Amino acid sequence: MIIHMLVQALLLVSCITAESSCSEGLCDTSFVQLGARIMPESQATLDFMKQGKLHVGVKHLSRTGVSNLMDLLNSIAVNLEKPLGEPYAPAYIRELNALTPEREANTFMISGMRNPCDWYVSLYAFESRWTDASFHSGDFFGGRGWNENKTKFENWLRWALGGTGDHPVSPDALGVMSIRYWETFISQNDAKIDFYNGHELDQYVKNNTDQSKIDDMSRFNLTPSMVDCWVHDETYYDDLEACLHKYEHFSGAKLEWEPFENARTQGTQKNPSKHRPCSYYYSPDLAALVMRHDRYMFE
Repeated sequence: MIIHMLVQALLLVSCITAESSCSEGLCDTSFVQLGARIMPESQATLDFMKQGKLHVGVKHLSRTGVSNLMDLLNSIAVNLEKPLGEPYAPAYIRELNALTPEREANTFMISGMRNPCDWYVSLYAFESRWTDASFHSGDFFGGRGWNENKTKFENWLRWALGGTGDHPVSPDALGVMSIRYWETFISQNDAKIDFYNGHELDQYVKNNTDQSKIDDMSRFNLTPSMVDCWVHDETYYDDLEACLHKYEHFSGAKLEWEPFENARTQGTQKNPSKHRPCSYYYSPDLAALVMRHDRYMFE
């Protein structure tokens, strides 16, 4: 009852209009709380100086603006020395590849974050572009105004979180976003491409219900010794500017800032997904479901 009332209260102060983004109330909860769990800036800076990181790199996480970030860095870091074996100055770690000490060695690593409630809306809109309307008997996608249908979104999200079909998962099971962060930053094992297929999201969740993974996520910490700077989707250009200035300061590198300023002025995005703001899609019960499955992203 208390959780339900809290979700209702948060939704009231969340994004109200179609023009607004998910940056208040429920949609901002994860970053207020998650930020407190990141190592203090002074310690991260000290680690960076000790490790003598010379290159700049990007760890890809889907639907967090990293595709745009990589394109920008290719222009901004055009004069930098290329890491061994890399075609561009920014080192790029694919989404399916875990971030290991070997892959981030001597690299100032940047990655992206997004509020989980908004992340699922973006993933839904992205998947709907490539998935036939007949998938799952038409319960998820298709038809005029497909990406504004709240019922279809709820059907898809409950399915993606493993709550439908044979052997539905426990409400305490990890959500899709939490599992992807676990794979990338905790397991240090490369992911299997099959479960990144949009048709297999429910099986992805159902195959990752181990208590050990839940325990790992309960201690979740975005380790700054591996990721040196985070770019939030909601404050994208401000965060990226701060990350790049930090890299310049401690590496001695000089970046080309004109492409960055042009992109910020134009509001450039790559691979955007068209959808309404997150509050449009979520009922209090559905929001509570995400907060339960991805609770360690909010706590």
